[in-house]
Amino acid sequence: PGGYLLKSPWASSRPLPPRPPFA
Repeated sequence: PGGYLLKSPWASSRPLPPRPPFA
């Protein structure tokens, strides 16, 4: 799901890339 992308600054402007939930 999209829970970690809320912490990512780039997730607000672009779709979540293939990266682990670390950011």
